[in-house]
This record gives sequence, C-alpha cells and structure tokens, in this order.
Amino acid sequence: MQYTIRPYDTIWMLAQVFNTTVESIMDLNPGINPTNLQIGHVISIAPGYRYYPTRPEGRPVELMPGGTMPREQRPSGPTPNGTMPGGTMPRDQRPSGPTSNGMTPNENINSYQNMPGGQMPYGIMRDGMDDDMFDDMDYMGFMDTYNYFRMLWSQHYFWTMYVIEAIIFDLPTLEAGIDRLLRNPVDFANAIMPYYGEQAAAELEELLTSHLTIAAEVVQAAKAGDNNAYNNAQNRWHENADQLAAFLGNLNPYWSEEDWNAMLYDHLDLLTTAVGDLLSENYIQAISIYDDIELQIYEMSDMFIEGLLAGYME
Repeated sequence: MQYTIRPYDTIWMLAQVFNTTVESIMDLNPGINPTNLQIGHVISIAPGYRYYPTRPEGRPVELMPGGTMPREQRPSGPTPNGTMPGGTMPRDQRPSGPTSNGMTPNENINSYQNMPGGQMPYGIMRDGMDDDMFDDMDYMGFMDTYNYFRMLWSQHYFWTMYVIEAIIFDLPTLEAGIDRLLRNPVDFANAIMPYYGEQAAAELEELLTSHLTIAAEVVQAAKAGDNNAYNNAQNRWHENADQLAAFLGNLNPYWSEEDWNAMLYDHLDLLTTAVGDLLSENYIQAISIYDDIELQIYEMSDMFIEGLLAGYME
C-alpha cells in the first residue's frame, strides 16, 4: 500500500503501526533516508498480518465526534500519484454492458492497476462523494482505510485464483494456499469490526468463508467431471451470494442488495468461465478472463469502500 509521510513519522514507528519490520520498509523504498523523512513523500509499505487501519476521523453516526481536517489544509494540485482532484474516471466511464467475458471495459478508462501499489487516482476515489463528505473526513485516515480495503479485495482475487490453479494442476502448494486464502475472511471481519461490531464481523467472516470453500467444491467437481456435485455446488454458491448481498444491503443503507447481488453473480460467472478455460487447456483465454476478474474485483472494492465511508459521514 502507499503511505504519505506525516510530521514526526519514523521508520521504526511505521513498522510498529503497520505490523511489519524496519527492514521490510527499507527494502521496499530503496534510497530512502530513515534519518531525514520528507513530509508529503509517498512510500510503499507491506502491512503485516493483523494490521487494521484506523477509522477515518469523520462523524460516524452516533459513534464519533466531529472536527477533522479543514478543506484549506487538504492537498491541492497534483496528488502523489500525479492525477488532479476531480480527475480521471467518472462513473459513466466505468465498465458497463456485457461482452463474451461478461465485461465491457471502456477504452477511455485510465488503468489504475499501473499506479504505485495499485492505488486508485484521487479523482476516482472522490467520484460519488460530495463536498460535504470530504469536509467531514480526515484525508489521511481516508487514505489508510481506502488502501487497506483495496488490498483485501486484491488479495481475495489473487489467492482465489492461486487456489483454483493449485486444485486443477495438483500443485504441492495447495494446502498452504488454502490456509492463506481463508485468512482473507478473517481480515475482512476484523477490518469492519470497528464500524459494525463483533456480530456483523462474525457473520461476514462466515459468509465469505462459505463463498471460498464452496468455490473449491465447484472446481473439484468440474475437474472430476461429476455433474451432480458440480450443479449442487453451483446452486449453493449462488445461494451464498444471495445471502451475502442481503447481509450487506441490511448492514448499510448505502449498500444496495440488488447491486451487490448483480456484482457477486458476475464474479461467480467470471470465475466459472476461468475454471472451464483452465480445464480445457485454453490458457490464452483463461489469462484474458483473469484481467476481467481483476477489473471486476476493483469495481466491487470501490462499491464497498464508497458505501462504507458514506455510511459514516453526514
């Protein structure tokens, strides 16, 4: 993730905050001078296991006091990733309409996967958030939250595909890959706990864990050619998507159950297509689908983060 140096930061302190090591931060930022950190300089940090971002210091309903960074103190002009506020990817330019892969990326979309750490440009982050919301939001707290949840969604995508390949190709890393993949629901649960409490966090963990374990059953049944097991797993996989969409829709009024249901069904369809291509040894098409899955994961990530933050700003 990307982190902007603030007053009084030290490499040792950042290592403690992000549950990592001084050596890791130094390795990720060659040339950095730990005795002369420059305020406003953007560095890369790989948070360790069980790091959770602080909640933005805005005004969550009935939970947090007001009083945050005034507008005149917030960054203006080019942001660290080189884009301008209000910039590059309006909602109406985001992917829309199906293709053979289920997605139609617009040719004018700027690829933010190429930004440092996969960070989305400021203009895209701000899309959908009005000025009042930014008035009530601590900018740096927002960036911490945004980058961390985006990392969790990216890890969900990466380790899901890793385990799918390990199952199909009988890789010796399968068991370790599954263990790492199943950490993702735990990380999500702990990250939303400050917002929604332990019960909601536990329910999200259970639903996401089921989503992943049923996905493994789908792949195993497809590989074995067991149509009955495959159809049964697919049905339960989509039922789980319905449950997850309903859970999110009830949890936050800024999350639409209908939108989440459509997004999750697209996700399942893309994963199913990728599995079929891998099993039929159509590797070029499978890699093309990987791109579609990645783009769609970022769409889910954006929808999740926008709703999460909107639910706590007035």
